[in-house]
Amino acid sequence: MNKHPEEENEMVQDLDDVKELGKEMEQISEQNDEAYEEKKEEQDS
Repeated sequence: MNKHPEEENEMVQDLDDVKELGKEMEQISEQNDEAYEEKKEEQDS
């Protein structure tokens, strides 16, 4: 059934990479939101 077990394994590793990347992007996004909020508050005062 499995022609190339290596190929399937690569796909799983890629999926893990994508999940990691998603987590990192989420963290960066949250940091950017916080920085934006702080700047906005500074401008308001």
